[in-house]
Amino acid sequence: ANQFDILNQTILSYETVSAKSQYQNQCSTLLGSMCIAAANPLENNYTNNNSVLEIIDFIFGKYNSFLTNLDQLQNHDGGNPLSFIPDSQLMTSLISLVNITLANLVQIALSARKERSIIVTADTNIIMLTHLLYGLDDVDLNIEELIANNEFGLFDLLEIKAGTKIIYYI
Repeated sequence: ANQFDILNQTILSYETVSAKSQYQNQCSTLLGSMCIAAANPLENNYTNNNSVLEIIDFIFGKYNSFLTNLDQLQNHDGGNPLSFIPDSQLMTSLISLVNITLANLVQIALSARKERSIIVTADTNIIMLTHLLYGLDDVDLNIEELIANNEFGLFDLLEIKAGTKIIYYI
């Protein structure tokens, strides 16, 4: 993604047809790599449906910026042999890959854990709250997850005040 952004920052420097074609090929390759990485997650890459939706939005945003940039690079006179027109085969393959990736990510999101939230009505602590939300199975891991999801600090470990919004996943 960083390399993709660097290429997009230098888009105004592409003046020749070969430079514009090279930009199209490089960005297409980078987008394809992002799709492959997103569609083949490692364990714990997607901890909940929100993390999957963020990746969907990220890939879709990169693809849309690529299309916008190609529109800027394309010459208005397509009849001139020195005009740049994006490679239609490459674009067809890329949109297929992006669509398949996004569809698979939607499936992953639908089967991922869902975010829920509650407002604590009375002062409590992290152990009691974890027991309430997740039960006694694997308490240490659940405590760590609850701390991470809510960005709790040291003071929150001792006491969670009434009125605090708590995010958890089911």
